[in-house]
Amino acid sequence: VEIWTPHSRPLHKYLRERIKVFTCRFKDEHGRNITLNDLCEAFPTIPEHILKKKLRDVGAEMNSDQTWELKSVPNENDILNSVSPENVCQYETMLYGEHKLHKMGIKVLTSA
Repeated sequence: VEIWTPHSRPLHKYLRERIKVFTCRFKDEHGRNITLNDLCEAFPTIPEHILKKKLRDVGAEMNSDQTWELKSVPNENDILNSVSPENVCQYETMLYGEHKLHKMGIKVLTSA
């Protein structure tokens, strides 16, 4: 299994799908559209401007009351298949590796 690097294409694809799934589940569970504050609480390591971009990427639009709503809601099968448990493990392993490097004092990664 490949572990993603920060800012890689697979990581961005995963985040887009994870935010879409979270947004759909949030509306089902809470009966209302999601706010940016809700997303910031759920994804504290992702900056607000990135969350806004990912919301636009998944086809969400901001309403006049500052909530976000998906234009087209995927069916349950698509939701279940969009983010696998392996993807979640890859993402969390990347975060753990990044945390360990920061803890050791390594702030910037460069390619050789």
